[in-house]
Amino acid sequence: MTNNYNTPPVDVVHLLPVLDRKLMELLSSLTPDNWQQPTVAKLWTVKDVVAHLLDGNIRTLSLLRDRYVGKQVNIQSPQILADGGTSFAGRENGTG
Repeated sequence: MTNNYNTPPVDVVHLLPVLDRKLMELLSSLTPDNWQQPTVAKLWTVKDVVAHLLDGNIRTLSLLRDRYVGKQVNIQSPQILADGGTSFAGRENGTG
């Protein structure tokens, strides 16, 4: 496989466990205040970025290992996204 630059891809798969270990070391060192610090993604805290990374890992595991693709969500308004999905969750479980 080649890319548009006619160079072979760089195999980095063997580095992923090292990267995960380093990330866990970093996250384990954070104080409660560190988790609430802003990031370069102006609307996201450190906690938000970590949750995003974890979500990606869990989705990949769920898809590849369990073959689970989740439910289709019909988002009908921006408010559903703005409130973090709580209005959608309420409709799903009969409380909203």
